[in-house]
Amino acid sequence: MWPVRRTCLVLLLVLQLVAGTAGQDEVREENSDIVKNVRGDDIVPEELDYEYDIPIHDDFIDDLCDNPVCWSPLCSGAEELDNIQCGCCPSTRPVKMTDIDLTVSCDTSGAVVRYNLTNVLGFGLENLTVVISYHMEGEQDSLDRKEVEDLEDTEISWPGLCSGVSYKFCVEVTHADMSKLDEQNMCQACTPHGPPASNPSSLLVSGGLTYLSASWPAVSPQCDDLTYQVLLNGVTQDQPTDKTSHMISFLDPGLYNVSVRAENNEGHSTQPLPSTLYTIREITPPVDVQVTHAVVNGSLTTQLRWNKSIELEEESITRRGYLLNLYTSEEEDVPRLTENFTWDEMETSFIFDSSLSWNTKFSLQTFFGNHKSNETELTELFSNAIELSPPELVTVRNVVINDTLAAVIDWVTSVDDGFEGLGVSITLWTKDNSELYSVSVSNPQNTTTVTLENDLPWDTMVTLRTSVGDALSQGTEPIELFSALELPAPVNMTVTHTVENDTLTVEVEWKDAIVVDGYTTDQGLSIDGMGTVVKLWDEERNLLRSEKVPLSENSAVFTLDGELPWNTQFTLQTFAMEHEGDKTDAEDLFSGVALTAPVNMTVTHTVENDTLTVEVEWEDAIVVDGYTADQGLSIDGMGTVVKLWDEESNLLRSEKVPLSENSAVFTLDGDLPWNTQFTLQTFAMEHEGDKTDAEDLFSGVALTAPVNVTVTHTVENDTLIVGVEWEDAIVVDGYTADQDLSIDGMGTVVKLWDEERNLLRSEKVPLSENSAVFTLDGNLPWNTQFTLQTFAMEHEGDKTDAEDLFSRVALTAPVDILVEYLVIDDTLTAQISWAHSVQDVFSGLHTSIDLWDGDTIINTTTLPHTENSFSCALGSPVSWHTRFTLHTTAMHTKGGQTGFHQIFGGFRLSPPGDISVKHSYRNGVLTAIVTWENAIEEQFVGLQTVLNLVIDDGRTKRSENNEGQRTLFISYEETEASFKSSELPWNTKFTLQSAVGDNRGPESEPLDLFSEVDLDPPGDISVTPEVVDEALTAVISWNNPNVFEDMTGPPVKIKLWDETEDGEMKMIEEIIIPNDENQIRISLDEGYPWQTKFSLQADFGTIKGIESGYVDLFNHMQLTPPTNITITANQSTSEVEWSHSLELGQFRGLGTILNIWVLDPSSSNLTLLNQTFLPDTLDTSAVFSAVSGLPQQAGITLQSYVGTCQSNQTDLMALFTPLALKQTQLNRILLIVGLTCLLILYILVTAYCLRMVKRKGTYQLKEKKEKRTPGKFSESDHLLPTGTVKPPLLSEDGSYTTEQESIVSDNSMANLVPNTPYLGESMITLNKFNDDDDFMGNFDEDGSFIGDY
Repeated sequence: MWPVRRTCLVLLLVLQLVAGTAGQDEVREENSDIVKNVRGDDIVPEELDYEYDIPIHDDFIDDLCDNPVCWSPLCSGAEELDNIQCGCCPSTRPVKMTDIDLTVSCDTSGAVVRYNLTNVLGFGLENLTVVISYHMEGEQDSLDRKEVEDLEDTEISWPGLCSGVSYKFCVEVTHADMSKLDEQNMCQACTPHGPPASNPSSLLVSGGLTYLSASWPAVSPQCDDLTYQVLLNGVTQDQPTDKTSHMISFLDPGLYNVSVRAENNEGHSTQPLPSTLYTIREITPPVDVQVTHAVVNGSLTTQLRWNKSIELEEESITRRGYLLNLYTSEEEDVPRLTENFTWDEMETSFIFDSSLSWNTKFSLQTFFGNHKSNETELTELFSNAIELSPPELVTVRNVVINDTLAAVIDWVTSVDDGFEGLGVSITLWTKDNSELYSVSVSNPQNTTTVTLENDLPWDTMVTLRTSVGDALSQGTEPIELFSALELPAPVNMTVTHTVENDTLTVEVEWKDAIVVDGYTTDQGLSIDGMGTVVKLWDEERNLLRSEKVPLSENSAVFTLDGELPWNTQFTLQTFAMEHEGDKTDAEDLFSGVALTAPVNMTVTHTVENDTLTVEVEWEDAIVVDGYTADQGLSIDGMGTVVKLWDEESNLLRSEKVPLSENSAVFTLDGDLPWNTQFTLQTFAMEHEGDKTDAEDLFSGVALTAPVNVTVTHTVENDTLIVGVEWEDAIVVDGYTADQDLSIDGMGTVVKLWDEERNLLRSEKVPLSENSAVFTLDGNLPWNTQFTLQTFAMEHEGDKTDAEDLFSRVALTAPVDILVEYLVIDDTLTAQISWAHSVQDVFSGLHTSIDLWDGDTIINTTTLPHTENSFSCALGSPVSWHTRFTLHTTAMHTKGGQTGFHQIFGGFRLSPPGDISVKHSYRNGVLTAIVTWENAIEEQFVGLQTVLNLVIDDGRTKRSENNEGQRTLFISYEETEASFKSSELPWNTKFTLQSAVGDNRGPESEPLDLFSEVDLDPPGDISVTPEVVDEALTAVISWNNPNVFEDMTGPPVKIKLWDETEDGEMKMIEEIIIPNDENQIRISLDEGYPWQTKFSLQADFGTIKGIESGYVDLFNHMQLTPPTNITITANQSTSEVEWSHSLELGQFRGLGTILNIWVLDPSSSNLTLLNQTFLPDTLDTSAVFSAVSGLPQQAGITLQSYVGTCQSNQTDLMALFTPLALKQTQLNRILLIVGLTCLLILYILVTAYCLRMVKRKGTYQLKEKKEKRTPGKFSESDHLLPTGTVKPPLLSEDGSYTTEQESIVSDNSMANLVPNTPYLGESMITLNKFNDDDDFMGNFDEDGSFIGDY
């Protein structure tokens, strides 16, 4: 067979070489229909994918080839033997990497391998198997392999990869006809980066006094750079570790939040950290510290005593005791002295002497090995023995002894019992608190004397302090030594002025007011170093002269000379050494002589030879002894000064007139302006007295404004002429208003002004003329105004009111305005006409038409007064909103303007009518469907319907093509629109308008899109309780009012709430119920609190319906107390039994509360002794014993409870049978014998237990497997508090309490349950020790626990 086949192949090869080139194109064309699918996978290859040239082939070298023709129809069926290109094809198509679309993505959390076997499945391969694996690059062993079971899957994933490690993910495809052309392992590499994907799943913490040890399970995968970091209270501790445990030492006592996280070179994991709380307890210092003091043999002795605050295990050999620290001040961080005391030494004493400071303080510490407790608060050692208060009743008396002032100081000691080191310290101070010197006086001296010397200032102060050793009490209030002696100012001062020989002499007299023991004011007596000081001052309070006068003299004389000014003042003071007493008020020395201003002034104006002359006359008013106002008398250096001032109060001229003269004359010249004023003053030397009021010198002649002003308007040759006439109003002697009389330098000035009060022209007219003429020209605007004034030289008098020159001719607005509409060439045109309202028309009068776009003029047309109509077409720049106004103008001045008129506003665009809104709810969205009918019958180009979406009456416009727009332009043919609530606010309203371009007609009434939908909550809400499988279940039902015409509607949302302690409602969960359901069941076993409430509301998606009120889920059910209560009791033991009889029956979570009460005999009030919670419904009995501490008169009440909800209490019932009031002697004897036997039995059992404990070295505990397990005990139970577990207690209002212990707790202050059955009755025993337990363990010296848990 093979030789024949090879021969055929050779012949075919020769024929192909000969005819291949010529027939290639023909073959391609003839086989064009065949070569539509050549890969066998329904994928048409591109032209470049095929090469039809015959490959070089040798069966001895290569029997297989990878030619795309192999997978085409050319190499299938009977044609295969005739085609030389198919000779090397394998029997099945090989699988390549490009056939499976292999991709890989990875990070530290894992890798995802994606692939697609669709193409391979089209190859028709038998026994196809696909295995996917991954391994580290560079290693051969796979980390994991997975066989693809479902070949239609497209991805597979592996969790947990190491950061920075390169992995290869390979796909291995095998089948029954494998060839060397198949790519068996098709791989892609991926290197993840990032922190670890997870943290340890849990954390276990143990420890001792100063350390804790944490351990945790390893994180997967365990990479080379994986480490763990332990955190305390969120802060890293030590360096990261690659182990799964870590110990942290040298920790202070306190509560620690311990957590651990995984880290690598890229950072730490961001996943939640495992954490737990751990408490390191502390050693406490001694307590009941007592300090007592006593004075023994004249010395102060302090006795200290204290008690231990903790009980340490006696068997431990660790060194223990107390440290007493002595501090000399609170600022010291380290004690000055520390004394050690053994564990049993708890007292010591100290004697106050020079070796210890009075303010010494002490603290105590407990030490155990190298551990120390905190120090007690610093306590005074000596200083609280007495109150170190200053001396009392301190007095200072001033006396004069031998002309020397002395201070006698007396006091009373404030300490009753004196002792060695007690005294008084006296300190002298300056007024600025500088210490002069200090002297100490020993107890019991209580007086001393200090004399005034040169080294002691007058204002020396003294303070006294009680001294004890180096300590001083607070000082007394500073007391004046000498300055308490008042230095009053002299009194009864008199000042006498006399003029002698033209010289003013002043004599000042006074009387001393000093009052001191040993001194009187007689002239023959004096005090050394004391007297009266006379000080002279100028008006700026500068000292001019100071003279001291001894106490024996009481007067001083001064004369007016060049050294003392007129306004000199003097003061008097009593002085003592360097100190001066109170000062008298300053009084005038010379100016007691008043320089009164002249009086009876007169001013006379006269006109002589065309010159204005002014004469001023007055009378002097000086009053002084030896002088009168007669002309023949005078005072040297005194007279009257006349001053002339301008209008800005600048001095123009000053003339002094002697007292013998009383007048002055002035003439109006170029040096003095018209508004010159004058004043008169009396002067004495350099000083001037009061000034008279300034009065006018010339302007007493009033420049009155012209009167009787008239304005005349005439039009001549189209020119407006204005004539102004007036009358002069000047009144002055020698002048009249006749035309032939005049005053030089005076006349009338005519001023012309524009509307901004700018002066346009000024013309002066002599008094002989009284008129002026003006014409309207280009130099004077229409609104020119004029004023008239009388002038005199440079000064102008009053101005007349400004009056219009031309504008008295009113430029009133046009009238009779009419607008008519025409349509010309499909364009709307407005024809505007009007009439003139100005009576006399003249050249220069115009009408202006302003076209307005909003507040902007877009066009102005001015027409002469001969035209009265204007045409305007709709089009740029004129729009539908354009308005127009008309106004009259003259000489560029705008006259009256008409109001605004619409050009095209007369055309009415009526809004659509018959508007309706319907609703539908589908796919979680509420849809509003709006329909309407058009109101304008005739349509024209540009006519549209505008739909406005309105929110709270505010309209927002957007462009037409903007999605979510608020203004919609709709073709006038359309009459319907739809809106979704997910795209618009709930309170959206809409209106409709007709519009042409941007002009819109009136809007329709606003209608709601969505808010007409009923948002009320579901109605007929009811809750029905049921007990299903011992679980309390609440069945909630309601009616949904929101069903639309198409039978759609929104779902109902149920919210479950829990009320917090602050009264706020906290949401627990939300539940969505479809619209077609109206019932739900909720069980108490699902973890909801008893007080859970719920509310209902409809859910419209973007808006929620109104929420219903809060409704109780379980709490509305009446919780009744236990019933069928039976108490079997005697004097010492009681058994209580009860049952629950709720109407619904019993259910999980129903428990019983046992309340034990005692009667307070003093107040007759009931006191709750204990409250115990029994959470199991099956717990329906309890046993109590009076022997273990429960009072005989105790009573009991019971309650039912679920969670924090409690029922009412049952009636109070006695626990025990009361003792008989009388007993027989035999009963007493039997009772004593029984108690004695029990006591002996108790002693034997106790001795046996102690021997067993000593032999084993441990305590044995018997534990009852309950939900609450009390803590275990060790020999260190006083160092670390026991782990007593207290049941949660509820007060009557449902709140938790933590101050009471359970009656069944093993560590109660009073064990109410006996340890063994008593009196033959069955008793409950909880958490008692039992020898059968195998517990063994104790605490090491450092506080760490060693043993089995």
